[in-house]
Amino acid sequence: MADKKLKVFFLGSGHIAVPSLAAIAQSAHLELVGTGTQPDKNAGRGKKLTPTPVGRTAEELNLAPMKIKNINDPEIVAQISALNPDFILVIAFGQLLKEEIINLPSISCINVHASILPTYRGASPIASAILNGEKESGISIMEIEKGLDSGPVFKIITTPIEPNDNSDTLETKLSVLSAENIVDSLIEISKGAVKTIQNHQLSTHCRKIAKTDGQLDWKDSATSLRNKIQAFYPWPGAYFFMETDKGPKRITIVSAGICSESSLELPGTIVDGEKKRWLIACGNQEILELYQVKPEGKKMMVAADFLRGSRLVPGTNLDFKEKF
Repeated sequence: MADKKLKVFFLGSGHIAVPSLAAIAQSAHLELVGTGTQPDKNAGRGKKLTPTPVGRTAEELNLAPMKIKNINDPEIVAQISALNPDFILVIAFGQLLKEEIINLPSISCINVHASILPTYRGASPIASAILNGEKESGISIMEIEKGLDSGPVFKIITTPIEPNDNSDTLETKLSVLSAENIVDSLIEISKGAVKTIQNHQLSTHCRKIAKTDGQLDWKDSATSLRNKIQAFYPWPGAYFFMETDKGPKRITIVSAGICSESSLELPGTIVDGEKKRWLIACGNQEILELYQVKPEGKKMMVAADFLRGSRLVPGTNLDFKEKF
């Protein structure tokens, strides 16, 4: 007699959850009994109502996703309960689950968290790891309990953070790790896989990132600024303001590197690169080289091309104090 398929109800919203949703939908050992995601939101210049990445993928797979405003609403809990799931699987869903929904599945409520727990519990583990210069990240397949990302862990799979990784590329890596491991992990958990209690004394937390977090301070080291640029790509973007004839304009830095040279110039000063390189003096006498920028209202472009087309000259200081 063939093994009975494990029933899974999937909760997810962000890009990182999409490959795992597809893996579960295609699995011969799991039955995807339902999918839930955050409601559609207005996006883009036209404020068009747009589904989450999981919502869009679920619709493409003809899964009829539930658009859930409050996962703890008794009506929602009742609808999921009627599906008799063995697992509720949560990946980047964006809402906190209360005990009634956590205790609903017959086997367990599982979360795939994008960090090596117990470090970087919370809302921004990918960006925080890059921001802090970590050399390694990973996913933790854990059991959800009442605390925030504090439940016991079944499995951790790690991956290096490469020098050129940003939040976008690292999220893609972690999404693949999750998809490659989640089906087997749920099967193992159903058969009594061992779970490890986290060492709460070693835990660290990361808050939700705000748009204003992206503003750069040239007094920081070039190393710190480069980490910030990579951590905050694609959102909220690392940026500075530059004075122009039409007033201050936001310049978002898409990519940058740390120069081997040093500078005694004040932080924020453009260092002579003969307009072939856009070099900026930073704290600790370090120099940051801008590779790609996106000027406000324009498309992304090579930083040196923007510099050549501007009135900026070596010695100009970009330490524009006013905030917007």
